[in-house]
Amino acid sequence: MPTCVLFDVGGQTYGVAIEAVQSIERMTRVTRVPGVPRAVLGLIPLRGELLPILDLPWLLGLPAEGVPGPEARVLVLASGEVSAAVAVDKTRHVVSYDERAVVPDTPASAVPGVLSGVVQVDGRWVGLVHAEAVLAWHAS
Repeated sequence: MPTCVLFDVGGQTYGVAIEAVQSIERMTRVTRVPGVPRAVLGLIPLRGELLPILDLPWLLGLPAEGVPGPEARVLVLASGEVSAAVAVDKTRHVVSYDERAVVPDTPASAVPGVLSGVVQVDGRWVGLVHAEAVLAWHAS
């Protein structure tokens, strides 16, 4: 059974494969960088390195987020040699789900490929974020 980390963004719950989550960090100051792709908010310092932080609400087709709250976290996603961070309103917990229960339905407002579908977990619908599609915006 696939396992994912659940988190909230824009009042909705999403999950990303646990294998793609390198770490979960406290929110930190974002340094804006001119001339980067729309999906890149800027850079954050992490363990002596600068890591790009991506605008997950924009990729999901959600309204722009305000000031991060006290439960805000940074998920550091990695796939192969590529890693980047995304800010989330709060992290929840780790769950397993039945892959056969995934409905390949994604909102038209989301960037194509960012959501791989939805699945019901703990009585709520969870959007499944495709980490590799999110990380592709770091390289664009």
